[in-house]
Amino acid sequence: MRMNLLLATASLSLALGGIEVWLRFNPQLTEFQTNNEYQFRTRTGEKKFGVPYHSWQERFPEGLDERGYFAQADYTVGYYFNQFGARWRAAADQPLEGRVFLLLGDSFTYGSAVRYEDTWAQGLEDRLRGAGDDITLVNFGRSGADSKDCLEIYRSVSSHLPHDTVLYALNPNDLISFRTSYVIHNSAMGLPWVEKSALASFVFERINTQIGRRYKIARLTSASVFDKPRFIENMAAISELDAEVRAAGKTFVVALLPVLIDLQRESFRPVYDGIAARLAERGIEMLDATVAVRGLRDSDLWVLPVDQHPNEIASALFAEHLGTLIRARSAEENDTLQDRFRPE
Repeated sequence: MRMNLLLATASLSLALGGIEVWLRFNPQLTEFQTNNEYQFRTRTGEKKFGVPYHSWQERFPEGLDERGYFAQADYTVGYYFNQFGARWRAAADQPLEGRVFLLLGDSFTYGSAVRYEDTWAQGLEDRLRGAGDDITLVNFGRSGADSKDCLEIYRSVSSHLPHDTVLYALNPNDLISFRTSYVIHNSAMGLPWVEKSALASFVFERINTQIGRRYKIARLTSASVFDKPRFIENMAAISELDAEVRAAGKTFVVALLPVLIDLQRESFRPVYDGIAARLAERGIEMLDATVAVRGLRDSDLWVLPVDQHPNEIASALFAEHLGTLIRARSAEENDTLQDRFRPE
């Protein structure tokens, strides 16, 4: 009996030792989920916003390129800015043809980690033009921007950019404070002995992920988020933005983008509904893009397994859905105008 126990203990120790060695030689597994998704990017050039004809690049890791997207361009994404300092396909003048949409938003709109031709902004313009709508989108999305930032961006560019419509792509984290990859972040609970073992770190990180994920989602979707100062202040900024756009004789529309988490359970639906209700109370028109990815698997839409920004697949879904909504909206406007000027 004692010998069997010793053999079992030795076998278990040997197995655990083998797993420990294997994990140490596969550090990517223990770093698979992270709250610093940007650590996997290598920047060339200086990242700037609003600077005409500026450009810079990011290089992405081969080992995390599950879709083969980054391999298509030597694992590099270039960021180029037009004559207004807005992101575009090249560091050159962007022609302003037809109706001009001034586009505001955060990194989901800017197109973090995707080539510009694969952003939903370019996809939306392509779809509208393909359907016969002469529309140009000028993309002033900026990584990390909230509603207050977007209000300031509008004020800084609106006077020298001819435009007809302001389309604000609202990400819920513009109103609720959380990083893009907050929900999938895990940690080793701060225990020093865990940090010394790759196996212990691996196990504790995943335990913490399962427990922490449920807690984080519950916190982010609680009704209390609507009473937080950040939510109140940024909602007020949206109202102010709406008022200034209308005062200038332009059209203001909000496009609500989804959080790419728990899409099959629709855990964030109460947040979307709460935002929609508050916009409606203020008389602000909203296009709901959250339903474009309803029921899909979250990770299929991420740029990297560690980064929940929308990839080219998610961007195409946003563009297709918003294109349908905008075309329906335009048709409704045309019908209203025809009724108004139809002779009695």
